[in-house]
Amino acid sequence: MLRKLTDTVLIFLCAICILQCGVNNVAGGAGTGNPTGIVTVAIIADSIISASLPKSTPASHDTPGVQRVIPVKDISGNGIEFTTAIMNVQRIHFLVKSGDSPASLVRQSKVDLPFDDNSIILEGPFAFDLISGAMTPQVDTIRLPQASYIGLSLEIGIDRLSPPPIAAYPNAIEFNGFFMNQNKSHPMKVLLTALSSVTFHFANAWAWVSPDQPLTFLLPLDASQWLDSIDFTGSLKNGDLSYDACGGLVVTDRTGQGTDGSIAICKVLQKNIIRSGKLIFKNK
Repeated sequence: MLRKLTDTVLIFLCAICILQCGVNNVAGGAGTGNPTGIVTVAIIADSIISASLPKSTPASHDTPGVQRVIPVKDISGNGIEFTTAIMNVQRIHFLVKSGDSPASLVRQSKVDLPFDDNSIILEGPFAFDLISGAMTPQVDTIRLPQASYIGLSLEIGIDRLSPPPIAAYPNAIEFNGFFMNQNKSHPMKVLLTALSSVTFHFANAWAWVSPDQPLTFLLPLDASQWLDSIDFTGSLKNGDLSYDACGGLVVTDRTGQGTDGSIAICKVLQKNIIRSGKLIFKNK
């Protein structure tokens, strides 16, 4: 089992409800009916550090030879530095309070968004860079009907036919980095493909979205829980995992590629990521 981490990955779903209408890339249309709020969405990893990387690794920030990373260690003290962390989301469902009709809310507010029985939907796909905070494609704001929202449901993963550059990361979640073992650095990939719809309800209360009430939706994912009961070093020693021909370590649940040990690790990792989240909201 890996040692508890002190780093916490914060996924920021920032729902900033303002009166301003003259913004770019507004999802949901003009909203000329009943009152609406403006929502902005970002996903970012918090508590990441800057670290010197092997010379073969390009830096993604301004400082030469330095890149921000998510550092972790296994129970043996061997370090892992994730230099890329991508989460793909096909759709984001904004869950409305029981008794409210998403169809009525959309019709009365005249926003141009799809809906189902329980939620108003932002269609993707979107690739969220958990390190830089970048969202592809960039959506500046989303206009939602004024209402009480009880949570979010994320469809983590993407449809097979996704446009570039999202097609470059065809996994639900993908981590790239380096794994240190016996004082040697090995390129590492962790590829999760089996994630699906995950629902998070607000822990504190309903979130009231309105034109004059700025809000921030926060979904912290506690990274110290992600690798609970996972031992990469032990799995290498007992043969459940192995390096590839180039000395790299690939951990995947993809059919036909992942070993039984790799798939088992991915299943645990998937559960850990989901249970590490706690959705809250704050007034701006």
